[in-house]
Amino acid sequence: SFVAGFIGKERETGSTDLYDAIVSGSTQQAEEIASEYTNAALRKALRENDERVRDAAEARISGDSAEYARLAEEIVSEGYFSQEIVMGAINSEISSLKGEEAKDEEATDDNKAVSYYSTGDMNAALENGDTKQASAIIEDLLAVKIENYIAAGESKKDAETKAKSSIKSSLTSYWKDRYIAASPSEQVQIRRSLYATGVYDSVNDVIKMCNRWVTEARKKK
Repeated sequence: SFVAGFIGKERETGSTDLYDAIVSGSTQQAEEIASEYTNAALRKALRENDERVRDAAEARISGDSAEYARLAEEIVSEGYFSQEIVMGAINSEISSLKGEEAKDEEATDDNKAVSYYSTGDMNAALENGDTKQASAIIEDLLAVKIENYIAAGESKKDAETKAKSSIKSSLTSYWKDRYIAASPSEQVQIRRSLYATGVYDSVNDVIKMCNRWVTEARKKK
């Protein structure tokens, strides 16, 4: 059969033929076919033949991370392409739309949980003033980080502390210089957005952190 012809044969083929072979059979056959091809070939086949990849890329670029994740999860849930391949295809499309050279996607550890989101999505949501979406993204990122820390042997308490610390570090890296350069009214809005993420214990903690950023910047002058 058409599908069977792709199993057990390492061969060069057009991306459309490869895509059709993968989605025309069972998910088990799809896995067998995928094992014969490189991740790059699989990403190319998906990217060039499923319009949802471009839709997801455009959504992520525009800051609509919820729609991006919905589309990515939808493709993965069909069972023909792994999360790694789907996210790689979308990232390649994003690079193309931005006029950037696509980066080689490194293989992920199959034993590690992976979020559809990144801290970039988190900060983009905050930039757009969508603290609700930012909180949802952070909740997902924290859950994945905690799961991986626990799998690596950390206690639940330590895993939660490390996960939250990691998110805070990402927020600081992105917002510190922006806060220092902002006007007083903009600084107020940034503090509100940071507190709304839920990773800080109190408003005072956010204020102290932001004041420390300003103080440190003044000392460097």
